[in-house]
Amino acid sequence: MSDTAVDADLADLLAQIDVMVAGAYDAGSARRRVDSGSLDRAAWRRLAGDLGLVGLHLPAHLGGQDQPFACTAAVASALGRRLAPAPHLGALGPATRLLAQASSGHRDRYLAPVLDGRSIVAVAGLEGGIDAARPVLEVRGGTVSGRLPAVLDADVADLLVVVSGDAVLVVETDSVGVTVTPVGALDLTRGRARVELDSAPAEVLDATSDDVRRAVLEATCLLAAESIAGAEACLDAALDYARLRSQFGRPIGAFQALQHALADLFGDVVSARAAVGAAVRSVDEPGGGAEETVRVAAVAASEAYRRAARENVHVHGGIGFTWEHDAHLHLRRALTDRPLLGDPVSHRRALGRLAVERAR
Repeated sequence: MSDTAVDADLADLLAQIDVMVAGAYDAGSARRRVDSGSLDRAAWRRLAGDLGLVGLHLPAHLGGQDQPFACTAAVASALGRRLAPAPHLGALGPATRLLAQASSGHRDRYLAPVLDGRSIVAVAGLEGGIDAARPVLEVRGGTVSGRLPAVLDADVADLLVVVSGDAVLVVETDSVGVTVTPVGALDLTRGRARVELDSAPAEVLDATSDDVRRAVLEATCLLAAESIAGAEACLDAALDYARLRSQFGRPIGAFQALQHALADLFGDVVSARAAVGAAVRSVDEPGGGAEETVRVAAVAASEAYRRAARENVHVHGGIGFTWEHDAHLHLRRALTDRPLLGDPVSHRRALGRLAVERAR
């Protein structure tokens, strides 16, 4: 089969993934999560179990489908475009990657339920990004003790994958010694929780430091894919409104000031999408050159999402600032996700170091 045919088949598959995600999370999913304050577990089971969209890039013998990483990134993008209130950032990337390195007994017990949606997993200890110091908890005799201040999706998780120093642990949230306390967050579509572990039972996985680094790299790439899709959604919403809303007898999109702002934003979003595409491809390529490309994508996507979310609010004028309009939900997520796996400043500093090392 030619490269062109392979590319066409992949493009068809990516388009199908977007349609499948839309079947689990529609345009009103985020607002329902905000209004109810609770997770729609049925939607997540449909996405993971019925549609099989978790772990697409894992090998078949581990429960995956041997698909390119681009397919998993497409799931993240489709969810980000819809502001889906799904506990996916751990399940799509770092958690499944680390659980896949476990012994067969651990995989059967923990990985399979995550892949089919029976269990929701959250990951703790990776928040600072690729080079951040990991929290060090007290691990002793099959138990773990310590405090994790704000773990994404821990408020709804059945399992916690905890990176502590060089160790990777699995903790069941309903175990004795585990206290999960939801905490407030700017992003209203995804929860966070403080996790306190007091001699809680824990299984130590066979994952190495290289496995952890790979997991963080994939998670960073998935966050960039989600962010750029959110930026595209904001740009589309702003363009649609600029065509629809009239002032002084003509659409507001006819005014030069707005045209320039949206044209500049379009350039930022398109450039960031190209960077994310290159990063997604680099994750599957051998040679160890993915880190630089992923960091570039993380910076570009984060900056584009923040700007697009703000411009979307501005273009919508008075209605854009209201609680009832969804524009603020994108802005909340863009600002909350910005430091999640390393902020743009830390990525730029790392890129500078990589450039200096390469020049030596």
